[in-house]
Amino acid sequence: MNTKKITTAAIFIALTTFFTMIVKIPVSPAMGYVNLGDFIILLSTVAFGPIIGMIAAAFGSALADLLLGYAAFAPFTFVVKGLMALVMGLFLKKVNNQKTSTVLTAGVICELVMVVGYYFTSVILYGNKTAIATILPNSVQAAVNFVIFALIWKRFLKITESMLKN
Repeated sequence: MNTKKITTAAIFIALTTFFTMIVKIPVSPAMGYVNLGDFIILLSTVAFGPIIGMIAAAFGSALADLLLGYAAFAPFTFVVKGLMALVMGLFLKKVNNQKTSTVLTAGVICELVMVVGYYFTSVILYGNKTAIATILPNSVQAAVNFVIFALIWKRFLKITESMLKN
C-alpha cells in the first residue's frame, strides 16, 4: 500500500469515527447506538474500493465503539463494518460500473450486511430475543445513512476525482 492509499485510509478512518460519534443515539446497553458513520463507509468504498473502504469501516467504527464505551461491541463492529465495505466494494468491482442503480444496489447490500451482522452479534452476546429487537433500530440507521449517501455520492465522486488528478 503506497503513501497516498495509507493517507486516504487514515482520513476515512478519522471521518468514520467522527461521524459515528457526532450523532449517537443510544438505544440500550444491549443494542448499542444509532449513528451516522455508515454513509462515510459507503462513500469511501464507492470512491476508493473494497480495501480502503474495509480499512476505514473496520478501524473507524471499532475505534468509535471503544471511545464511546461500547468496548464489548468493538471486535464485532470491526468485523461487521469491515464486511459491509468489503461486500459492497467487491460487488462494485465485479459489476464494474458506476451506474446509479448499481451503486445504490451496492449501498443497500452493504446496509443489509450491517443489519444482519449486528443481529448475529446480538444473538452471540445476548440471545435471540434481544437480537430481534436490534433489527428495527439498525434498519433505521441503515435507511438514514443510505439516504444521505444516495443524495451526495455523485458529487463526492466528482470532488475526489478532481482531487486525485491534482
